[in-house]
Amino acid sequence: MKHVSFISVARLLATLLAWCSIQAATAAPLVSLKGTTDEIRDPSDNELRLSILGFDEADSVRETVERFREYQADGDHAAFGQYLRSRQTRGYIFGKEATGYSIKYAWQDPERPTEHMVLVVTPGLKTLNPYLWKSRNESETPFSVLELRMVDDRAVVKTSLDSNVAIGEAGDRLYLEQYDEAGVFATLKDNTPYYLKEQSLGAR
Repeated sequence: MKHVSFISVARLLATLLAWCSIQAATAAPLVSLKGTTDEIRDPSDNELRLSILGFDEADSVRETVERFREYQADGDHAAFGQYLRSRQTRGYIFGKEATGYSIKYAWQDPERPTEHMVLVVTPGLKTLNPYLWKSRNESETPFSVLELRMVDDRAVVKTSLDSNVAIGEAGDRLYLEQYDEAGVFATLKDNTPYYLKEQSLGAR
């Protein structure tokens, strides 16, 4: 009986370890970026970290686009904000002062999945800990859109604080209409663990 009990306990421990490994892998970010932003008032606090846990499938992207289209028409900040909060969290953006925003929409270009991404975060950027920032966000908009494009080995991040948000011609994505003219919000460098890089390629 002791022998049987030992085997049972060993199997239980092995199962628990396997489950923990799966959970850790699931929680690990597919994309991890780290860098700085010049929008922070104190240069010593200008660190910014961005982690993407997963990307939206095509159906999920289209749903958000349609809800955004409705929001454009009715301007109901509360309803759209509630919709975004109900969506699965796709990642986080954190500053050095633990000022965090949740990513509720994560799109990546199917032709350049690691080079071009668009995110929707809630609440709106600069609304948390407003005195941390050089300028305040006084808008009622309950979200911000971030567009990331790789330049050399860095992701240049621009936001809807400096641009209108538009819908792609095919109705299959959101993007910043004035990306080229918008100011740079942050410059981030790839900080993704090497063992997750292959997993992030093509993950949508």
